[in-house]
Amino acid sequence: MVVAGGFTQRVFPPIVAGYTAPPGTPDIDLIPVYDPEFVDVWELGFKLSGLDGQLRLNGAAFRTEYEDLQVQVFDSVAPVTRNIGKATIDGMELELQAAPGRGWLVDASATWLDAGYDEIDSANTLIGEDYEFERVPEYAASLGVSKEFDLDSLGFVIVRGDWSYRSSTYNDAYNTPLLETDAYDLIDASVRWQDCQRLWTVALSGLNLGDEEYLVTGVYGTAFQSLEGVYDRGRQWQLELRRDF
Repeated sequence: MVVAGGFTQRVFPPIVAGYTAPPGTPDIDLIPVYDPEFVDVWELGFKLSGLDGQLRLNGAAFRTEYEDLQVQVFDSVAPVTRNIGKATIDGMELELQAAPGRGWLVDASATWLDAGYDEIDSANTLIGEDYEFERVPEYAASLGVSKEFDLDSLGFVIVRGDWSYRSSTYNDAYNTPLLETDAYDLIDASVRWQDCQRLWTVALSGLNLGDEEYLVTGVYGTAFQSLEGVYDRGRQWQLELRRDF
């Protein structure tokens, strides 16, 4: 697979003559460009189904190799994309779905990722080979359980609960400690009513019921030594009314 190259351009060029480039540098050379990224992917997986379709289990192991890896870095007055070298991501994932009957449904997933840089062009970046990939958790998992109740002529009620986990990640390529998102888990729940024709839906949902505080994203601007981060909103409630046609 090939990811096309391109250029980075803002209202003011991220490279400024006399500051981050030699004085007199032609304007055309102030526009940062980057080359294509080349990706090779190998995957071996399986799909199992049993108990008359009540149980499904899928799994896969994969390896992804990058050459001329494209990474967005913020080491000037604006973020730019550069080709910084080679990298590899190894991983495994499992997915489970079970419908044991009587309106019950269970789904679960687990993922392991080992991402790392193999070779870095130090002329293009300050990122080190021992740095971690940004926003790539080593472990992630989820579990969801729902139960549907048949109310005869009054329709259906579906009660669902969800749990998810994500290990710690960095939000920038430089692994800035202040922009690290610690490991966290979330609990969501919902109650949903539908009429017999399943045309009308009324749902009450609660998100992040544990009121977990975690950093969603962030950026570190080295030129101005500035840090910006966005945190999750915390516990939320939603009321939904929907009509399908």
